Formats: sequence, C-alpha cells, structure tokens
Amino acid sequence: MSLWEASARHLAPIPRASSARLGVQFLLTTALSYLLLWARAPRQLVMFPDSKEYIQFGKWAAAGYPLFLRWVGLGHLMMVQMALYALSIAILACFVSWRSKAWVGALVAMVILANPESSSFPYAVMSESLYLVLLNLFLAVCLVYPKRQTLGLSVLVGMLCGIAVCTRPISYLMV
Repeated sequence: MSLWEASARHLAPIPRASSARLGVQFLLTTALSYLLLWARAPRQLVMFPDSKEYIQFGKWAAAGYPLFLRWVGLGHLMMVQMALYALSIAILACFVSWRSKAWVGALVAMVILANPESSSFPYAVMSESLYLVLLNLFLAVCLVYPKRQTLGLSVLVGMLCGIAVCTRPISYLMV
C-alpha cells in the first residue's frame, strides 16, 4: 500500500448521522438544556449596573440588544432568552454530531451548559445573553459551510455577523 492510499484511507469522510437520529438528538438536547437552565433560574431577572442603559436605549449601548428588549419585553425576557440559548446549544451540538459523532455533540452541549458563567447570562438583562446565542449559531453554520458552500449559507453567516456586531461591537472580530 502506498503512502497516498494510506493517507486517503485516513482522510475518508466520517459517516454522517441519520437525519432521524439528529432530529431526536436536537429535541432531547433542546428540552434538557431548557430544563437545566429553568431549574437553575432565579425568581426574577438579574440586573447589572449597565442593564438600565439597555432598557432605556442608552447612548453607549449598541442598538441590537435594546431593540431585542423592546421586541420581547421584560416580562418574558428570561423565558425567551433561556429558550433561545437552549435552541442555539442544540443546533450547535447537532451540527457537531453531523460533522463527527453523536457523543462529541453531546459533549459540546454538556461543556457549554456546565460553564456557570455563560449559563447564567440568559437570566440577566445583558447583551451577552443574545450574543452567546448568535455565537453558537455562527459556529454551527461555520461547521456546515465547508461542506455546503451555498449562497444561502453565505447570507446567513453575513446576517449572523451583522446582528452580532449590532449586539456587541466586539463581534467585528468574527468578520
């Protein structure tokens, strides 16, 4: 066997998960993520010193998160942020599973949820809660893009980057 054949066998495509299994994994990951976030949720929104600036559309706050606050409202904010965060974790975990193995996707979801700092953002009036959702979705699309370089995915990457920049200007580094 030549070196070329050995390296080609080593680089053979990874067998992909079936769509039914990915669907079940997506539903389970979403449900378990939301339940875990809900179980750790405080009774009311966590406010930080800069939360008032987001609520009142302060001069220094990037426009993305204050617009999101106006659209959702403070009454349902924690529930919506937890749902979006759980969905973004599930989407990222499923795309990791699609590119590798199911246990790797599950491990990604567990690592994200086990991080106490990032998992506390959905309970707060902070732009980080929306930014982490956008970052998870951006990473998921980046996993798909090398295999399927379509105009739709390019537009989606651009939209996610644009919304992320409007939410947190540090997102310019994603571009």
